[in-house]
Amino acid sequence: MYVMKVCNIKAMITQGAKKNKLFSCFAIRYVLVSLSIVITMQFYGQPKKIIALLSEIKTAKDTGKLKLYGQLCRAYINVGEYELADSTAKETIRFGENLSIGNANSELGLRCKLSIAKSLSNLAMINDKKGNYTMSIEYSSRSMGLFNELKNENGKAQCYMYMGNSYLGQSNYPKALDCFFKALTINESIKNTSGISGALGSIGIVYSDREEFDKSLEYYFRSLKMDKEADDRSGMAAKFSNIGSVYFRQKNFPKALQFFSQALKIMEELENKNGIAINVCNLAVTYDEMGEFDKAIDYYFKGLKLQEEMGALGDQVNTLVNIGTFYAMQKKYEKAEEYHTKAKKIAEDIGDLGGMENSYQNLSDLFQRQLKWEPAMVYYKKYINIRDSIFNESNTRKSIQSQMNYEYDKKETEVRLFQEKKDAVAKQEKEKQNIILFSVCGVLALVIGFAFFAYRSFLQKKSANIEIMAQKHQIEAKQKEILDSIHYAKRIQTALITSEKYMQKNLDKLIKNV
Repeated sequence: MYVMKVCNIKAMITQGAKKNKLFSCFAIRYVLVSLSIVITMQFYGQPKKIIALLSEIKTAKDTGKLKLYGQLCRAYINVGEYELADSTAKETIRFGENLSIGNANSELGLRCKLSIAKSLSNLAMINDKKGNYTMSIEYSSRSMGLFNELKNENGKAQCYMYMGNSYLGQSNYPKALDCFFKALTINESIKNTSGISGALGSIGIVYSDREEFDKSLEYYFRSLKMDKEADDRSGMAAKFSNIGSVYFRQKNFPKALQFFSQALKIMEELENKNGIAINVCNLAVTYDEMGEFDKAIDYYFKGLKLQEEMGALGDQVNTLVNIGTFYAMQKKYEKAEEYHTKAKKIAEDIGDLGGMENSYQNLSDLFQRQLKWEPAMVYYKKYINIRDSIFNESNTRKSIQSQMNYEYDKKETEVRLFQEKKDAVAKQEKEKQNIILFSVCGVLALVIGFAFFAYRSFLQKKSANIEIMAQKHQIEAKQKEILDSIHYAKRIQTALITSEKYMQKNLDKLIKNV
């Protein structure tokens, strides 16, 4: 099951009061909770599950232990224990490599290779959450190589999602969009509904980040519909958060609160620490914009505490910027500078272009408020350079090209599937015709055989009749010959014997003379 992304919003209020309407980019970056197919966010009571897994691992052997290691890693990820998840994933890889020695091509070897590929994917996601985007991309690439060898399309789609997450964390939208569209294409081809939903949600995030809100909502609601049909509660929570972020950016704050609250409720039920942190921060930003400052600052620090516990550096950048902006609006400039500087340092360390853009802009605005023109100009130039590198024309063309490539790939896939279906129907029809042809040939052969035997019987009967007729003629000829002999003898006999009348006549004469 895919676990969807959850949005985290950053409200970047700049120089002057709100009534002056001098806002910063009001940019909203999205932090991804996780995209692993194998994360089991539906499990309740994760700590109990972890204790049970640790107990089972002690007595397990070989592939059983390998499987339990993978489950333990995913359980740690789910509760935000990234350091423990990292060490468990690496232990899983070591154990799998040792177990597969001398068994590379056996069933055991293939199981080990699959487990290693999944562990590399887990490491990719862990590093993404910790803000180590370059390392996350490296792990995704290694995992992709193994999934390619295993011909595992599901795994390949998962790797594209991880890579897309990391590129999105770096604000590299063209590459992120390209990865998400590739994942979508694969998931559609293998009919993986949870994967399709995850990819749709991630594409929605990219479009939202690029302020294409109509497109963003289109993808979000398509994804949310699939999550509801599948009763995927973690996916629903992620989509609620994402949709709330769009309404936030459109300044529809009541709607934003509604969706963020729905997301937070589900994340709390699932005991997903990272999801809770993100939606707590989303609520903080929304309350801030609605002027409910006490609620806002309370939620900000709750979110920051959770993020620090998890070591989620990318998320911390967002929250630190928001807290700095909050203090700037309260004219507490020293505190504002403290939090913006912290955000800047982390963003620079992890290569978060979006985080750098926001922190530079806010520091520039902050120094302008204090009439510190020199540092204000330095940070303003940095902000412009980063902004241009993120939203330049080349990137826009690449984003459009990614969608065109996806549409082309999708059309090509549709044509291929149609042709395969057509070929299958033609094959079926041909097989049907062959059956009919063979049946006709069989019947014809029987008819010919029957006709042959009938004709042969006829010839034999005819031959017998001819012989009988010949014998009949012979008998009739002999009968005639015999009869002729009898008649001839009779005629001779008749000729030799005096007739009765003649004798009577002579007798009468004698009597009369006497």
